[in-house]
Amino acid sequence: MHLIWYGVGAGLILGLPLWQIFGRAGFRPYLSLLVFVPILGVLFVLFWLAVIPWPAATADRKVQP
Repeated sequence: MHLIWYGVGAGLILGLPLWQIFGRAGFRPYLSLLVFVPILGVLFVLFWLAVIPWPAATADRKVQP
């Protein structure tokens, strides 16, 4: 039972900052809820942030000449 609460606590500690990171990167913030999927969720979120081009970064490049 305690392991479930540790998982929820860890998900909240990771999920709230990732909500902001996804929003500022130009992705939909609800993707940070994937952190609550055991093991694969965290790996998917880290892969997504590391490999997929950020829409906010590409929008900044288009504005500059």
